[in-house]
Amino acid sequence: MFEKIGQFFVMLYNDFFYLILIVVLALAVAVVLLILRHIRNSEEEKLQQQEDFKQQSIESLTSEEIDNISNNSADPEEVKQYLETEIDQAKKTKKKKTETESSKKKPTLGIKKPRSKNQPSVDETAVTAEAPTQNNEDSTVKKQYTGKWKIVEDEEGFYAILTASNGGALLKTEKYKSISNVRNGIETVKKNIEMGNFAISVDKDGRYRYKLFNSSNRLICVSDTYSSKAKCERGIESVKRFSQTAMVIIEDK
Repeated sequence: MFEKIGQFFVMLYNDFFYLILIVVLALAVAVVLLILRHIRNSEEEKLQQQEDFKQQSIESLTSEEIDNISNNSADPEEVKQYLETEIDQAKKTKKKKTETESSKKKPTLGIKKPRSKNQPSVDETAVTAEAPTQNNEDSTVKKQYTGKWKIVEDEEGFYAILTASNGGALLKTEKYKSISNVRNGIETVKKNIEMGNFAISVDKDGRYRYKLFNSSNRLICVSDTYSSKAKCERGIESVKRFSQTAMVIIEDK
């Protein structure tokens, strides 16, 4: 019996070797394509989540946070006006998006108005009217606030500075030996910011600072000084809000 089974497989190998090889290769290609598609969908979902987070960050900025950011800039009035304009634009975009979604869900009464042969149907009109709205929303999202992680080099090594869109510094990392180490350090800082590993201290002159620690309770970042504890706490909230979506750039010498 085993001999017959062996002969059967030998016959398959001899007569259908190339066919079997093609089938195996086709299955392998199909698996690779499925994996690539899954990776692409995951990346698109991650980018969409980041865009949504940016939108929510702008809409939820309080007047105190706006004052805190603008006061740390070279031109407070200009920065404050810029932020207020961005917030107003974000609210208008959200309202327009809500109205568009509501119009899609609005039920019809079941009565169709007679139309001429050249007049587009109701569905065609809806598609034509909504297309520019979607484009406007996409262009608005691209203009939303984003901070930056600036990688800087000096004589002692590399470090990164978290800045607002106006260039104001919010946080500075420790020194590293290479750019790749700085990038890893940024991810570590972001992780501990998200976990909320902050502590506030006050010096003998009554100036406040916030400190960021890692999971092993090692100090990894120290802020500039603040005149009050409330401003220091607002500084922490600003760092939490901006650090997760800030792009990483390498600053030229």
